[in-house]
Amino acid sequence: MIRIAQHRHAPPFLTALLVALACPSVLAQGTAPAHPLEFVGGQGTPLIPMAVVRLASRAAMLANQHNLAGFTALSGSASAGGFGWVQFDKTSVWHGDPLAIPPATGPLLGHVPNDLVVVHAWHGCESDGDHVYYAVRGAGGWHLGAEIPETDPFGIRVTAHDLDVTINPTAGTVEINDVATVHRIPGGSPKFGILRLSPDFPVTTFALVHANGSETPVRFAQTAGIIAFVPPAGTLWRFHMHYAGKVNHSGGDYILPTEATLNSYWYPDTARLPATSIVKVTVPADWTPLAQGEELSFRRTATSTTAVFRNNVANCYFTVDAAPYSITEQAHHGVKLYCYLLHPNPKLAASCLDLLGRAMDFYQAHYSRYPYSRYTVVETAGNFAGALEAYSFATFQSVTLPETIPHELSHTWFGGIVPCTYTTSMWNESFANYSDDLFRRDTGLHSTTFSRAMRTDGFGGFTLADASDTSDPDQSAVGYGKGSMVLRALEDQLGQPAMLKAIREYISDHKPGEAGSWREFQKAVERSTGAPLGWFFDEWVHRVGMPSLQIEHVVKSGPPGRQTVEFDVVQDANPYRMDLGVGLVHPDGSSTISHVWVGKRESHVRLSVGDAVSIRLNPDAMIPMAAPAGTPAGTDPYTIEIGKIGAPQATE
Repeated sequence: MIRIAQHRHAPPFLTALLVALACPSVLAQGTAPAHPLEFVGGQGTPLIPMAVVRLASRAAMLANQHNLAGFTALSGSASAGGFGWVQFDKTSVWHGDPLAIPPATGPLLGHVPNDLVVVHAWHGCESDGDHVYYAVRGAGGWHLGAEIPETDPFGIRVTAHDLDVTINPTAGTVEINDVATVHRIPGGSPKFGILRLSPDFPVTTFALVHANGSETPVRFAQTAGIIAFVPPAGTLWRFHMHYAGKVNHSGGDYILPTEATLNSYWYPDTARLPATSIVKVTVPADWTPLAQGEELSFRRTATSTTAVFRNNVANCYFTVDAAPYSITEQAHHGVKLYCYLLHPNPKLAASCLDLLGRAMDFYQAHYSRYPYSRYTVVETAGNFAGALEAYSFATFQSVTLPETIPHELSHTWFGGIVPCTYTTSMWNESFANYSDDLFRRDTGLHSTTFSRAMRTDGFGGFTLADASDTSDPDQSAVGYGKGSMVLRALEDQLGQPAMLKAIREYISDHKPGEAGSWREFQKAVERSTGAPLGWFFDEWVHRVGMPSLQIEHVVKSGPPGRQTVEFDVVQDANPYRMDLGVGLVHPDGSSTISHVWVGKRESHVRLSVGDAVSIRLNPDAMIPMAAPAGTPAGTDPYTIEIGKIGAPQATE
């Protein structure tokens, strides 16, 4: 994904659930009635303690205030562990609601609390999701218990979807039927299951589909995008869920009279884990729909157009696009390339397909075979946050074309063949930026990768292993910026042939249907090179921040034109090991780059600089580095003007 920089500040917002005003009897009973549609096929409506309603409302209020201390106090614990999300200001409004776990056939869930608190907001894909906590009653009253984190599939896993999608642009709505294949994870025996879905979609049918096609209702409850249900007996199920909603969001997911795009949790998932899909899309007659994978069928009638797509490359994010596109097609080395524009523009279409074809050839030559028979560049004019990969196509805000095509195409390998959940890291964005730069370097195109979103001031808050939310500017800077620079530094360390060999092994050895990670890539690099490189990943992937070097004890010697410069590179007590580029700028403006190895608290460097007029450490900015503390604004701590260096002092 390429995200156009935007920083939304969330004002403090008091969310109050006015149940008592609507239901005066609630105060007398001390309980609040459950939400409509909370149960289908259940026996009776459970009552939620009013204290849990107030707890949920207060949790949302504190989250909107980014009040970490107050939110932590709701847990009855002095530790703020796991509540760091409260400090992020990317979400405009959090809401808080209780969710009553539906009762099983027998006794209610034993020692497990029966009420949950859900702090929720609509969010785009690749972004921080809803937060679900047990509501626990203790001696001091009700408080937030343990979180059911989104990284926890909670004993079950969705592995396949069969989706039937009908888009109504005039009404701005979509109706969806999904038959999801769900497995019980070996060793998992939850008393209830959790599915996550966009809050746009209240579920009206939740049923077990039997082998003969008949259906049995399943007890479930839904609050916003969280669905709790009672798992039937067995270890493999097919659940039919029907839901519909009006969709119109800033930054993605909208159904407009002119176009539609769905990409943010419009299908139920568990822990954002990879799944395969069959997607049938029905749109107006003059529209063309697109979903991931291979097109199985396409039918246009006087009233509608329907297409069916199958994606056997399991991944974590599904997209549907549709509009009355102007379509340009081109055959390219066995792959059909398409450009779907909102208005005819032959020049733009030609430039998009040219760059797409060149990048396709490059990635297939250096990584692996492209896994589909087609790839499509899709334009959107809606309020979209940049560009978003879909592995057999990508969606591009108009201003991003054609520049970002190599980045998005590379996600077919990094996000598609090797999926990324964006729940623990955005490692694949690092690879996409690196791939974009690699392609441009090796084909002679101008590279913008390392000048785009290189917010080095934001590299300090997260490690590469835990920067996961692309809508948070600091995490995004680490994932896109620092990550691609670290991969370039690894290439410098290994050499490009060894680096590409390691990447190919990472792709080829990855287990289909599972998510990738920095740890898995590290193992692939070590297998491929035979070298223990844990130190590199510990320093660059699992450490916060970046090196800050001090240049000390600078002296020069020798006659003009044959000078030697010596200096010490000083790091803090936890030094980085790196192949540090040193650039020499000569009187005619030309430059040369050599490399020195620094890896200790203090590393001595001695350079023959000839007629050079200045020395610049890390001249190509391939290594993420911070200015030393106390560096005056507007000054460059890593450039040495040779004419200003004093001669060495005489020694006795």
